Amino acid sequence: MTTLTVEQREAVATARDPYLRVVDPESQTEYVLMRADVFDRMNNRLFDAEPMSADEKERLFVDAAKRAHWDDPEFDVYNDLDPRSRP
Repeated sequence: MTTLTVEQREAVATARDPYLRVVDPESQTEYVLMRADVFDRMNNRLFDAEPMSADEKERLFVDAAKRAHWDDPEFDVYNDLDPRSRP
């Protein structure tokens, strides 16, 4: 494991976010340095080996629908066009 230099430690300590963008001056390659707990939490969410439960899938769908403004009252007119909603 590589340890931080004094300059890197100071940059991490003063960063506003839980991560820090750094650049390799030779290759100009940009990297993101972040705390291990943030990385672990993100890694577990992105690469979770466990399948999602029905509740998790529904929550994600509802969140996506809200971001798409499907809860806007102006869209309620489309509910009347759904043949499944007719008696």
